[in-house]
Amino acid sequence: MGIPLSFLSFCGLTGYFSFLDFLTIPYFIIGLFYATRMIRNNYFNGIMNYWKSLKTGTHISLFASIIVGFVVYLTFTLHPELKEQTYKLFEDGLLKNGIKEDTVETFSSIMRQNSSPVQFALSSIFSFTLYGFIFMLILSFFIKKEGDPLQSATKDIQELNKL
Repeated sequence: MGIPLSFLSFCGLTGYFSFLDFLTIPYFIIGLFYATRMIRNNYFNGIMNYWKSLKTGTHISLFASIIVGFVVYLTFTLHPELKEQTYKLFEDGLLKNGIKEDTVETFSSIMRQNSSPVQFALSSIFSFTLYGFIFMLILSFFIKKEGDPLQSATKDIQELNKL
């Protein structure tokens, strides 16, 4: 039950961060880095510019977020008591931040009326993809690998001479 809560709090749904969140984020960043680097090395002959790296990493995070969204949907569908636990954690987080109790109750009642497993899943997909995009803005600087412009120009000239 801790892992789905970790996904939810990573996606900003619970209002607090637990120890598992601090493990989830580095795993996500490391996974994005290695997956994008593997695609660069295996499919682009080791050459990938910043924008291609950003696009590839964002697509990877979108695919991962769809899987996470599906898990969140199944979790909330199969374990409805988890929804109440999530609301309680969210309310506790708001109260710890100094929000008035009547405001928390009002916000909580609105949230309870307007939330469903589908909305939690869609929120997870959007949040996870957004986090992946933000992480890839930084990681792409380390993943990009430009080819030698002199070699590519020479190769182009040799191909033209063959014609």
